[in-house]
Amino acid sequence: MRLSSGVRAIAGRRSECELQLERAAELARGTVLHVQISVALLRGTLDADDDPDAAMASLRDAIELGERHAVMPDILANAYEAVAAIWIADGRTVDAAILMGAVDRIRAAVGAHRDRFGAERREHVRSTLDTSISPTEFDALAARGRALSRDELRRFALGEYDPVPRVAEHG
Repeated sequence: MRLSSGVRAIAGRRSECELQLERAAELARGTVLHVQISVALLRGTLDADDDPDAAMASLRDAIELGERHAVMPDILANAYEAVAAIWIADGRTVDAAILMGAVDRIRAAVGAHRDRFGAERREHVRSTLDTSISPTEFDALAARGRALSRDELRRFALGEYDPVPRVAEHG
């Protein structure tokens, strides 16, 4: 029985997973968008805990490619959730709440509420937000996320746009 790259990674066989991801990426290069996007997403989610910078680079690839071709919104929602998880670990709960509001809009639009991929990460993000932000503030932030255009969402997740007015610090 052949194991998928994701199963290999979950089973702790990361080097085998990387080999399979590299093979898939090479075969799909320039042709099969869903494979290219999925490889970048999987790499990003695998690196999220141990190497957030590498994870963000892979997630950037998945998001840029998916949004450029307007394909795979469910997979893009997973990528955006992975970014939110990285932001949670970095203490950026306000930004993560906005991003998750946008993700909720995408998932509602495509009927992907019960996607099992990343469910544990999604639950962690949600529970952290629930304990870190009041329900009223979360609702306001999520509404801000739901109001983002797809381009604003992409740029926000990639650090190119800030939908939150920040107070300048004086020191």
